Amino acid sequence: MELQQSFIWISMIGIISLINLLLLLYLVSRLLWSSKSDPGSEREVIEVNSINEDIQIDNCVLKPVVAGAAENYSVFINSATELRLLKELEKAEENHFYLQKNINLNDLAETLNTNRRYVSYILKKYRNQDFNSYLQFVRISYMLSCIDKEPELLTEKFSILADRFAFASHSKFSAVFKSVTGMSPTEYFRRNHTK
Repeated sequence: MELQQSFIWISMIGIISLINLLLLLYLVSRLLWSSKSDPGSEREVIEVNSINEDIQIDNCVLKPVVAGAAENYSVFINSATELRLLKELEKAEENHFYLQKNINLNDLAETLNTNRRYVSYILKKYRNQDFNSYLQFVRISYMLSCIDKEPELLTEKFSILADRFAFASHSKFSAVFKSVTGMSPTEYFRRNHTK
């Protein structure tokens, strides 16, 4: 009886060891296979239209608010996914996603069908901004491009513009406008209203 129990224990230990060995071999082969076939394992430079440089509109130079370089933000993402997310971001920008009130990083991640970490990485790498700085910058940039097309916007109250361009309040709009353009909305509107 004791011999039979010893045999059962040894058999169970042998089976468990065999399962562990097979699992380990599977994981190692999967890791080696994915690193050879992953198109992102060799990083490639992807040229895109970015918002990293200053933009000149009328007498105003828009400067992106730099919140940190992407090099300091480590995320493992293959180049195919990176390119897909960048194209999705550009499509979302074309659809003016930033005009949604109370949009947050989770909402943008959902729009791009990814997670917050990847969105943050894309924004830092290709827009050189964190989410909030980027959101403020594109809202003001879009507003200024609308003013170029519709100069009558220069006669609107700031509270109406703040609402139209998805700012929480008139004061938030004024503060963001000044941080992005380097001048207050009052000064900018006064300079451009006389044109």
